[in-house]
Amino acid sequence: MAQQPSGRVDHTFVYERPERLGEARIRLRLSVAGDELVGNRALRIRAESFGRRFQALRSANNLIASVASASAGLLYGVVGCILGSLWLMRRHWLLWRPASSRDSSLRCSWHSPSSQRRRQDGFAADTTESPTTFWLKQGGAFLFVLCGGAMGYTLAFMAAESLARRRSPRIRNCGGLWSREAGATRQVAGRTAGGYLFVPIELALVALFYYATNKWLGWWQPSEHLSDPNILSSLVPALSPIAISLQAGFMEECVFRAIPLRLAR
Repeated sequence: MAQQPSGRVDHTFVYERPERLGEARIRLRLSVAGDELVGNRALRIRAESFGRRFQALRSANNLIASVASASAGLLYGVVGCILGSLWLMRRHWLLWRPASSRDSSLRCSWHSPSSQRRRQDGFAADTTESPTTFWLKQGGAFLFVLCGGAMGYTLAFMAAESLARRRSPRIRNCGGLWSREAGATRQVAGRTAGGYLFVPIELALVALFYYATNKWLGWWQPSEHLSDPNILSSLVPALSPIAISLQAGFMEECVFRAIPLRLAR
C-alpha cells in the first residue's frame, strides 16, 4: 500500500497458485490505483536451486571464457601482431600505408555509431555534475576509444598485410579485389555473387535451428535477452550492426587467419 501526495491510496496484490510448473512458482501481480485496476502481470518465480545451478554453470563458463581470451590475446595479439610487426620492421618488410588507409575507413564505420547516440547517453548523465562536465567526459572517452581502436586495427592490418605479401607475393589484397582490373573478371564476380546468394540460405538454416530447438526440444536460447530497443534512439539504427559486422569480419580474417597461417608457413 502506498499513499500518494494527492491522498490517493494505491495497492499491489500478489496471488500465487498452489500448483507449480516444475520447480517454478506461478504468481499474478495486480496494481490498483485508487479504485481502478491499472496493471496486471503474470510472474514465474524460479526456484533458488535453479538459480544456484545456473550461477555454477555461468561461473565455469566465465572462467573458460577468461582463460580463452587471455590465451588468444597473448598468442594472436602479442606474438602475432606485436612481435610479428617488430620482426617485419627489422627486415624492412613492414607495409604500413595499405593498413593505414584501410584502418581509417573501418575506424570511421566502427566509431560513427557512438557519435550518434548523444540522446541516449544524455539519460545516463549524473545529475550532480554540470552538462559541460558530462559532455567533456563523454568526448574524452570517445577520443580514448578512437585512438586505442586505431592503434589496434593498424597493428593487426600491418602485420597481416606484410606477412601475406612476404609469404605470398602474388596474392591480391582485399583492398584491390574489386578494383577495375580485378573486379571485372568472371572469377571475382562469381565469388561475390555466390557469397551474397549464400546469405539467405545461412539465415534460413539458423532460423530453422532456433525454431526446432525452441518448439520441439524446449531449449533455452540465451540470445533471446540480447535485444536492445534503445538502438532506435540513434540517428541511423542500422549503422551500428553494419559497423560491428565489418569490424568482426576484418579482424577475424587478419588476426585469426592471415597472421597465424603466414607465420606457420
